[in-house]
Amino acid sequence: MGTYKQKKYSENRRECYRHLSAYFYTPDSGSSPDPGRAEDLVTALQLLSPEGASWAQAMLRERKRSSTENLAAEHARLFIGPFELGAPPYGSVYLERGRRVMGDSTMEVIRLYRKMGLSIPDSFKELPDHVAVELEFMYYLIFKQIEMAQAGDSQRARAFMETQGEFISMYLRSWIPGFCSAILAATDCPFYRSLARCLDIFTEADVRYLQSELATVPTDRGSAAGH
Repeated sequence: MGTYKQKKYSENRRECYRHLSAYFYTPDSGSSPDPGRAEDLVTALQLLSPEGASWAQAMLRERKRSSTENLAAEHARLFIGPFELGAPPYGSVYLERGRRVMGDSTMEVIRLYRKMGLSIPDSFKELPDHVAVELEFMYYLIFKQIEMAQAGDSQRARAFMETQGEFISMYLRSWIPGFCSAILAATDCPFYRSLARCLDIFTEADVRYLQSELATVPTDRGSAAGH
């Protein structure tokens, strides 16, 4: 992939993770899924995944038709409670026996956050393996990859890409298909059904992209992203 195209591809990946993360917060919060955000997601996905872009376009149409109040109510039913969740948004529910939270997989995710110099503030009330947090982590890693590439540090840019590959393969993509299937089984809401399709298709495509790039980009094992 040429340098310009690779840069544009990376920027679009970064924006997809940023926008998709926002959709899993409460719609009336500061990260509300406004139509403008959906338009940006459509634009970013057009280069990365035409199929994903079509589902983002469906999200845009449904967002314009839906009230924030109705989306917030469905968001709560699916992801917050207080009753049984339609689609628990925590990785450990899908990766651990007994569908428990804060299991070994959660501890591994926390370890990787810390390795990258990140911590979750005490004021944040969600678990570390909440879907929005893991998507934001991918956004951060791509942001740092681009930053290092622009600074001319190809070794550290490569290291951040390697961490992306590790995280999405071992953690995020390991549970996203089950999570998206749970959303589809639990709701008739066209917006959240389209979101589930979009997330599943995009992350699957991104795994393939990372595998291809990491198989061709030269490696220098003397460098690490966290150092």
